[in-house]
Amino acid sequence: MGGQRHDGAGGGGPRDTQPPWRSPGPPHSRPNAYRDLDTSRSVNACIFCRIVSGEVPSSKVFEDDHVVAFMDIAAVTEGHFLVIPRKHVETLYGLDSILAGHLMAVTTRLAKAAKKALRCDGMNLYQANEAAGGQEVPHLHLHVIPRYKGDSFGIRYNPTKPPREKLDEKAAKIRGAL
Repeated sequence: MGGQRHDGAGGGGPRDTQPPWRSPGPPHSRPNAYRDLDTSRSVNACIFCRIVSGEVPSSKVFEDDHVVAFMDIAAVTEGHFLVIPRKHVETLYGLDSILAGHLMAVTTRLAKAAKKALRCDGMNLYQANEAAGGQEVPHLHLHVIPRYKGDSFGIRYNPTKPPREKLDEKAAKIRGAL
């Protein structure tokens, strides 16, 4: 049962626990450079909070009163950067709608600038929540990943084709939780 890559190249492997933005390869083949810097889940030890405070150096792309963007030290393509809220928010579930809107507006502006500056052929945005979702740093962050023709990066997934009844059932459950 082979996985598929979003870039249409096919291939991949069996479903595993690695985030789908990882480069093709065995599970956990992309080292988590941030994990080595952050061994605690407390806000004071959060590596991204330490980057925001200036305690840990970063190559900043953008900052304002609410959002900071910096280059990813474990980039999967040239120009890969992260956009985070200054305020410690662990997952998307804890993000209020005003900050969420601002975070996406800034991300959109930066993606447009990256497209122009880096002359990339495309762009991926990726955001993960909780360990099962592939989140490796417990501070909400959006990956902005420039894509280039022929790059080795690919998003792998194993699509299913559930019957309409199942889709309708799940849609109703989600609507019911609103």
